[in-house]
Parts: sequence; structure tokens; C-alpha cells
Amino acid sequence: LDGAHNPVAMRALAESIKTGFTFRRMILVIGVMEDKEIGQILRRIVPLSDYVIYTRPAYYRAARPEILMDKGARLGKPGEMVPLLTEALEKAKDMADRQDLIVITGSLFTVGEAMTYFDPGTYRPDDLD
Repeated sequence: LDGAHNPVAMRALAESIKTGFTFRRMILVIGVMEDKEIGQILRRIVPLSDYVIYTRPAYYRAARPEILMDKGARLGKPGEMVPLLTEALEKAKDMADRQDLIVITGSLFTVGEAMTYFDPGTYRPDDLD
């Protein structure tokens, strides 16, 4: 999980992946806000990926997965759209094995929703207690 949501942060994430992880395949789950530099963000991370799942968090500013996939497909990596983030996470888990790396990124909203999905007892963004 990484909240990278601009080209500079995505470049830093890409460098961290290249130098800090060993894996067979990288499965990217990405959801980006529509007001961000989508093309530049995707150019920093998609080329490292073996498979890309384009999705969106449940937030009104999120870019439609169709937009992400249209821009991302130009980078030559296989992938698909999965409109619901929870279903995208399930798809990534189903595809991955122990040697694979799943990277979830593109927005703090994407990462926050993923954290809630993976550990709902700990991460409840609507719980103000």
C-alpha cells in the first residue's frame, strides 16, 4: 500500500519497488483522482507491472477506470478494469501467489479504502470515537 498520488511520489514508489523488493510478478491495483496528472502517474508505475487492475475508490473525485485503462493500455502492459475497489483487491489476491507483489496505489482514498477492506476492525474511517 502506498498513497502516491502525483508523478513525483509515483517515481519514488517505483524506485522503492525496484530496489527494495524481490518478486516474480507485480500486480498493480491503481485508482487515481480525476484531477491528477493521470498519464504521468501511470507512466511512472505501469511499466514495472506485469498486470494492471484499473479501479476506483468510492469517492466522487475518483477517475473512472475506463479513463485509467485507456491511458494505461498505451504503455503495453496487460490489464483490466474492475470498477469496484473491493472486487479489484479480490481479483489481485486471487491472481497472486507467494512470489508475487501486489501494489495498491494512486490515491490516499484508494489506500484508505483498501486498509478498511483488509482490516475493518482497525480501520474505520467513519468511526469518530
